Amino acid sequence: MLERIEKETAEVGLKININNSNEMHIAMNKESLCIHSETIERVTQFAYLGSITDNTGGMEADITALMRKAQTAFSTLNKIWH
Repeated sequence: MLERIEKETAEVGLKININNSNEMHIAMNKESLCIHSETIERVTQFAYLGSITDNTGGMEADITALMRKAQTAFSTLNKIWH
């Protein structure tokens, strides 16, 4: 499948950068993704558009990160309020 995607993108002048690409499987497939015998790095979580997604399909990591950001903001404001 990736070979076909690479072929289609090459036709319009785009190239898949293996070094900036990651894969994540929700159901943890055993097979790794490869393009021209180069394996794409498998990760258990990644951030995309400010949200954290993990391989469990849950939102725990994203909610925890948002709570940390809110705590930091409130502690900064607390210095102003007191």
